[in-house]
Amino acid sequence: GGVGKTTLSRNAYDDTLIVRYFHIRAWVTISQDYSAHRVLSSLVNSINLCLEDKVLGEEIDEVGMAEKLYKTLKGRRYLVVIDDIWSTHVWDDMRKLFPDDDNGSRIMLTTRLSNVGVYADPFSPLHRMRFMDEDQSWDLLKQKVHCPSELEEMGKKIAGSCGGLPLA
Repeated sequence: GGVGKTTLSRNAYDDTLIVRYFHIRAWVTISQDYSAHRVLSSLVNSINLCLEDKVLGEEIDEVGMAEKLYKTLKGRRYLVVIDDIWSTHVWDDMRKLFPDDDNGSRIMLTTRLSNVGVYADPFSPLHRMRFMDEDQSWDLLKQKVHCPSELEEMGKKIAGSCGGLPLA
């Protein structure tokens, strides 16, 4: 991890043209400790979906949340980012949440595991993130820490020791 998958996805997600194009946008982070209930709750919160179906103060169950989410997305153009997905089984659980109305809706996955991306859609090309070269690493470090010129040599050594990872 740490090559910038989430940052790139977040920049696309927040882009003005993207915001205008999609009626609904949602972001959910999965990570290795997958919980269907947590993911559903996160999606519901991400799109500000009001669950007025609560009865006597009881929380709506997973099936109810899934139905409400599906009905809300149905017929609308949506973008859902599923960040840091680790398993094809998680994708199997999640994909039934999203209607396919052939209306330009999109689901974007970020993952460290290319087999998960291929499994989710074997016909869409994967975008493989690459490591930064030394110049790019140095430029990023300069931008983030505003390194004075007298520390440039030390800064370049630090940037070089990061192995091309922006978060290192």
